[in-house]
Amino acid sequence: MRDSEQHQLENNVISSTLQALPDLGELVGREDEMGDGLRLLARPEIRLLTVTGVGGVGKTRLAQELARQVAPAFADGVFMLSLAALSQPDQLLPALLQVFGLRTEPAYPLLATLVAFLRDRQALLLLDTFEQIVLGATLLVELLARCPRIKLLVTSREMLRVRGEHVFQLDPLPLPDLTSSSDEAGLAENAAVRLFTRHMRALRSSESLSSEDVRASAEICIRLDGLPLAIELASARCVLFAPRELLTRLERRLPLLTHGPRDLPERQQTLRDTLVWSYNLLAEQEQRLFTRMAIFAGGCTLAAAQALYVDDPGACLDGITSLLEKNLLRRVESPVTGPRLRMLETLRELGLECLRASGEEHEIRNRHASYYLQLAEQAEPIGPDDATWLSCLDLELDNVRGALQWWDESGDAVNVLRMGAALRYYWISSGHAAEGYGWITQTLDRTPGCTPVVRAQALLAAGMLAPYQAQYTRWWQLCQESRHLFQELGDGRGMAEALNELGLAARWHGELARAHQFHAESLNLWRACADQQGIASTQLHLARVLYAQSGYHAARELTLQSLQHFRVLGQRQGIARSLMLLAFIVSYYQEHRRALMLAEESLDLFRALGVQWEMAGQLQSAAKLALRQNDSARALAYTEESLVVARRAGNREAVASGLHLLALLRWKRGAWEEGRQLLTESLVLYEELDCQEGIADVLLTYSQLASVRKEYTEARMHLERCLRILLRQENKPALIASLVTLARLAAREGRTDWSIRLLAASDALREAIGRQPFPLTDAYRRTAMLVASIPEKREFTSAWRAGRAMTPAQAVAAREESPLLDPSPRSNPTHFLSPVHLTAREREVLHLITLGLTNPQIARLLLISPVTVNAHVRSIYDKLAVSSRSAATRYALQHHLF
Repeated sequence: MRDSEQHQLENNVISSTLQALPDLGELVGREDEMGDGLRLLARPEIRLLTVTGVGGVGKTRLAQELARQVAPAFADGVFMLSLAALSQPDQLLPALLQVFGLRTEPAYPLLATLVAFLRDRQALLLLDTFEQIVLGATLLVELLARCPRIKLLVTSREMLRVRGEHVFQLDPLPLPDLTSSSDEAGLAENAAVRLFTRHMRALRSSESLSSEDVRASAEICIRLDGLPLAIELASARCVLFAPRELLTRLERRLPLLTHGPRDLPERQQTLRDTLVWSYNLLAEQEQRLFTRMAIFAGGCTLAAAQALYVDDPGACLDGITSLLEKNLLRRVESPVTGPRLRMLETLRELGLECLRASGEEHEIRNRHASYYLQLAEQAEPIGPDDATWLSCLDLELDNVRGALQWWDESGDAVNVLRMGAALRYYWISSGHAAEGYGWITQTLDRTPGCTPVVRAQALLAAGMLAPYQAQYTRWWQLCQESRHLFQELGDGRGMAEALNELGLAARWHGELARAHQFHAESLNLWRACADQQGIASTQLHLARVLYAQSGYHAARELTLQSLQHFRVLGQRQGIARSLMLLAFIVSYYQEHRRALMLAEESLDLFRALGVQWEMAGQLQSAAKLALRQNDSARALAYTEESLVVARRAGNREAVASGLHLLALLRWKRGAWEEGRQLLTESLVLYEELDCQEGIADVLLTYSQLASVRKEYTEARMHLERCLRILLRQENKPALIASLVTLARLAAREGRTDWSIRLLAASDALREAIGRQPFPLTDAYRRTAMLVASIPEKREFTSAWRAGRAMTPAQAVAAREESPLLDPSPRSNPTHFLSPVHLTAREREVLHLITLGLTNPQIARLLLISPVTVNAHVRSIYDKLAVSSRSAATRYALQHHLF
């Protein structure tokens, strides 16, 4: 797939996750403002347009209509993000990532993820209610600087006061002039009156408006300062009152809060008056419900609202109905939770003020937080409804954050840790691992003396989240500490879960024997607990380790058992994972058609679940299976789709592996240079992630590619580094391939005896992992294909038998003269250059030089200018006392700098 096609596919996938701005009908009384706004947005020099004005003036409605009308001018679309539920500037960037479906990844800056996504897009971003986080406006300036084709349309009650901002002041609707004319027809044409009467007619469509009604409506609009929100709220009361009756009540209630803070604009004080008036129209029980409902950020379910009435949950039902009828609450349908109740943010501000004044804020916040703790502890995404639970928690995230904030401010560390730990699967699946890790670790640091049970669970949760922050050492430490605590507590389930996580950590670092041990211990504990979910999950983890160790028969049996357990449990994600691993295993047994069928079944399940993070890796697995069947077209389609999904989800490890796979496919088609560039990008990503297995895989491919291209120095350099990694690990298939590649290079150097020993050692390793060794006759024939001057069979047999008796490390070190690869770095007091003599950036540049990149390519990869690269190269030459790229590469090779 060409870059343009991949870009289009990514756009299509992303657009399908976002709703287009709807046509909300006529925007009454804003014709002039619409014209002004459209002209401003059309001016190329205006890239940040802030629609500002008092709360309730209609900023959001106007901005939505502007965005809808200019949408055709933006090739990549118009996107809206409401910031009403945000309270801190640092929440803006995660919210922007979430609206585009981008997930966070360990050790990768959030801003870089967003910039990479928006850099080449022509799009309009509508950011609504920015006054909530006005201090975050500097982020907008940086986005505009780094993403030259986007424009920002912002609504805020105050100016952002940043460079490049163009302020569009939105005033209240023009008021009717009662002094100059008593003509009811003229009054009825006034924009504010038209807005009022339109809402009123919607409620009382069967009644005609008298001249008295029109005049009363005009007076109401004047009293409400022409603010659309206030007019809409007032017109809603017309279901009970005629305009003249409403005007009378308005006259009595309006002065209640006339003495607001002097630093507030006059119009904002008037809006406050209007909202308080609406509040005072409520009965006492309705007022109490209104103030309590304000505690919910982003809305809530009926069950959550009832949780605020612990003594009589049904007592609030009539009140909710009344608030819905009076437009103080809104009902929003959700396919996940069913009907949700939402309050306008302006109304919610008033409600929170009233709650603070009521004397029951502490109790209501505790009830609110307790409800969401209970929800979090119920939301274990490991059963048939796992995807539903995750979607439910997405909707409730603002309430969860509010609960965590309340307990944190109240000093209730235990409940912070309980909720943070209960949400561990959600933090990972939703891309909020950094947030969860922060809550748990910061609270643990402040409260070392919390109860052992809570601490053990929190340590385990923090351990599970640590690798997503690139905290690999902490991953191990936290899980070990939790394991010891669970052991002291006699908690078998906790120990089993901790051991499982330790197994994953060991496998990440390539320590397959330890991983096998941890998973086996975990499986025994799950069986003792009769926990079918734990058994199924651990069987699958253990099967993966066995597969990596080439224990294919045992891996197949465990995978089938795991699959059966998951089917009984109805755990679709587990079923999908088991099917994909089973596809790989049956492929080893040459059942390629069945393997592809299993892979497709797995992918269908993942697509239905919508688990984007994991989906990327599964698509690559299917691509590898297609390659085994020589179906390059299918493999390419899967790979390119996986890269789109991985980038959208922010899964950088999947991006790295996808680039590696794409490089192999390009190489297969003869696109050598494109394959080399893709490999370089993959290697850089793996190094940033410290993924040793991935680094070794890419280096082996690099070496094989360079060898085919007869670039033997480069091939040997990459293979040296690859083997240094593999000899510390137990990935035997990768070691076999590396030994064969090294044998080819040894034969190319004319080191026949060493080449034979390497091939023999690889053959012994084949036998060790359950494959048939080559008979001597076949071994001689195969070696003759690699070695130009193969010795007589008697000498060959001697070297072959010697090689089969060697360990891989011994075979690598068996070069007749100075070894090609010394597993331990050599020290030369004259020439050895300690890495500290080069800066971190110089080491990066030198590493890329050794990979064969030109200065312009290095500049693009490191996001620096070619001039800066030239300066680094000159500095490297000076420090190494060399004058060419080949000499610098040779120096790095000789001194094992990489």
